Amino acid sequence: MPETDATSTDFASTSLARAAEVPVPQADALAGRFPLTANPSPLAEDERAAVLASLHFGNAFTDHMAHARWRQGEGWGDYGVIPYGSLSLSPAAAVLHYGQEVFEGIKAYRHDDGSVWTFRPRYNAARLNASARRMALPELAEEDFVASLVDLVRADAAWVPSGEGESLYLRPFAFASEAFLGVRPAAVVDYYVIASPAGSYFPHGLEPVSIWVTTEYHRAGRGGTGAAKTGGNYASSLLPQQEAYAQGCDQVCFLDDVSQENIEGARRHEPHGRRRRRDRAHAAPDRDDPRGLHPQRHHPPAARLRAERRGGDHQPAGTARRHRVGPGQ
Repeated sequence: MPETDATSTDFASTSLARAAEVPVPQADALAGRFPLTANPSPLAEDERAAVLASLHFGNAFTDHMAHARWRQGEGWGDYGVIPYGSLSLSPAAAVLHYGQEVFEGIKAYRHDDGSVWTFRPRYNAARLNASARRMALPELAEEDFVASLVDLVRADAAWVPSGEGESLYLRPFAFASEAFLGVRPAAVVDYYVIASPAGSYFPHGLEPVSIWVTTEYHRAGRGGTGAAKTGGNYASSLLPQQEAYAQGCDQVCFLDDVSQENIEGARRHEPHGRRRRRDRAHAAPDRDDPRGLHPQRHHPPAARLRAERRGGDHQPAGTARRHRVGPGQ
């Protein structure tokens, strides 16, 4: 997703990068901000072992989830790590009608010595808040964001896999939970973090991907929500992704909405069966161009540059800021 500081293409100078470089307190100093209410019926050890022995992406979840609630005039409260389970929402909950929500993605990795680490969590905290500002949602203190990861990972440490390419994928998200019908920012917002032990995002592992460059649809426009990590941006990419599948490609890549000559970004999607592998990007035919393809719109080198398979959401390259979230740090 693009950085909030759109005036610079240098990652080191962006506001999110600067946030990532701010030292994070040690995990032991943050632990306990989200007190644990233990799940009375956790998954049996043998069943958990069976899950960890056959990992995919995004279809298994741990025993707990972190939670906090924001109320207008009161701020954030009700912090806790609680049993994982279904949510109870009014049919009038604002998120269901107006899409006021944001989310993040970050991974926890088990090292050879058994310790568990995340990578640059303050970056994700800052990015969640940047998205929240755009979607008129309340910001969560960055250290509270990191604390929610620490307390959830410690509660479900047994779920962190140790195999090559495996991780515990953490999904923080916040949404308008107030029950009302009316176009205004919600007065009640819920924040959760759920966790999913994950293998490779793609079933074929680390391989090149084929990319379909669409000229009909666009990922973002000036003044829009393209820089926000919000569900509507992903929903709007599903139709062009289907177009990519129909052309035998793995992923869709978007061009800028003005000149259609610059690559705006690609969207990762859950793989859709086995498709023929290609080693180049493809531009969608322009309906007004009898040649079918504009030469300047065919960008295989740039597209291939970002075409390594990666698991789930990831952060841009930069100075590493690992953060230990397991006990003892």
